[in-house]
Amino acid sequence: MYSTKIRPYTREFLDRVSRLYEMHIISFGQRQYTHKIAELLDPEKVLFGHRIMSRDELFSAMHKTRNLKALFPCGEELIAIIDDRPDVWQYSDALVRVKPYKYFKDTGDINAPGTSTQVHVPIEEEDDLDNILEDIERVLTDIHTSYYKHYDEENKVQDVKLIISWLRSQVLRDEVIVFSGIIPLGVDPQKTDAYQLCIQFGAKVEENVNEKTTVVIAGRAGTDKFRKAQKLNIPVVTLKWLYTCCERWLKVDKHDFELNSTDHLSITENVGPPLIGQLAQMPVIAKHDIQDMEHEVEEVLSEESEDEENDEEGDDDEQEEDLGLDRELPPLVDEDDELLRNSMDLKARRKRTTSEETYGEEDESFRPPPTKVAQTLGLGDDEEEGSSNEEKNASAHSSNDSRSSNNTGTSDEFDDEMAADLEDQLLS
Repeated sequence: MYSTKIRPYTREFLDRVSRLYEMHIISFGQRQYTHKIAELLDPEKVLFGHRIMSRDELFSAMHKTRNLKALFPCGEELIAIIDDRPDVWQYSDALVRVKPYKYFKDTGDINAPGTSTQVHVPIEEEDDLDNILEDIERVLTDIHTSYYKHYDEENKVQDVKLIISWLRSQVLRDEVIVFSGIIPLGVDPQKTDAYQLCIQFGAKVEENVNEKTTVVIAGRAGTDKFRKAQKLNIPVVTLKWLYTCCERWLKVDKHDFELNSTDHLSITENVGPPLIGQLAQMPVIAKHDIQDMEHEVEEVLSEESEDEENDEEGDDDEQEEDLGLDRELPPLVDEDDELLRNSMDLKARRKRTTSEETYGEEDESFRPPPTKVAQTLGLGDDEEEGSSNEEKNASAHSSNDSRSSNNTGTSDEFDDEMAADLEDQLLS
C-alpha cells in the first residue's frame, strides 16, 4: 500500500497553465506508476491526454533530453521545462527549476515489493502551506506573454530558452554579493551551486566587501567581512535568502533573512547542501593544538620509518637464508670417482674373504714364509711354532667356520652383484 500527497495548489496550477501550454509528462517512474499519478491529476484526460512518457519509453536511463527531438521533430524552440532535477535535463536553459516537495519522512522506494509495509509521517505543518506553484504559474505566464509580445512586434519566432534566460537574469540584476563563511577554503567559488545561482539570476559576485556591495551572504557572524559590512551598513543575510529568491524568481526582502551577531547559519533546513552548513559551523582550532598534532604526526612517522627499516633488514636475512648464501656448500665429488671407489672396496673385501677361506681349507703342512716383520724382529722357528699351534687350533674349528661360510656366501653373491652393477654404471 502506498500513499501520495498532492502538492497544494496543484489542480489550480494545472488548469490555468493548460490554457497557455500543451502539457506533457516525462517521468523516470515505471509505466504503471506514471499512469496512475496522471490519472489522479487528470482523471478526465483533458490536461495531458495520452502525452505521457515513462521510464520504459525513455531513450536514456540518465537524461530526458534525448526524447525531445522525437517528441518535437520540428524544433525545440517552443519548449519550457518544469522539474526539480536540473541534472536529468543536462542543465538546459529551458528549465524552470521547482523546489522539491517532500511531505513524508523517510519515503521508501515506490518500486518496493507489494508485501512491504511503509509508515509515512508528515514532516511539518508548514509544508502543507507550500505555495511555490503560484510563483511558477507567474513565471510561466511571463514567459508566454514575452514570447507573443516579441512575435507580434517582430513577426518572428523566438527561442523560448532565450526568454527564460533573460527573465531569470532580471531577478537579482542590481545585486553585488559577497560570500563569507559559505565556500570552504581551497574550493573554486565558480564551481559551487551558490555562485552559479547568483550568475544565472543576474547578480554580480565579488570577493571583498566595499562600498558597491549590496548584500553579504554569511555562514556565521563575527568574520572580518561580517564586521566590515556592519560598519558600512550593508545587510548581512543567510544563504536561505538566495535560495528563496531563486525558487520564487523574485527578489524577497533581505530583512526577513538577516543574520544577527549571535546567529549561525543552518543550511540543512529546507534548502542548500548540508555539507556547507557543517563546514561553516565547525569550531576553529587553536595554533598550539595544531602544533601538538603536527608533533604527534612526526613521532608516528619516525616510528613507522624505523619499523620499516627493521622489516627490510629482516627481509634481507630471510632472502639470504632462502638462497642458501649462509650455508656451507658440500665438497664437489665426481659421481664416477665415487662409483669406482665403491667397486674397488667390494673387490678388495671379496678377495680378502676368499683368501681366508682358502687358507683355512689347505693342508696344515703349508706354512707361509715368515713375514718381513718377523724376520726383522729375529723370530726363529721356535717362536713361529707358537703361531703354528694357534693356526692348528684355528684349523680345528674350520668345520664350524665352514658353516658360517655358507651363510656368508649369500652376502658375497650380493657383493658381487653390487660390484657388477657399479662396473656397468662406470662403463655406461
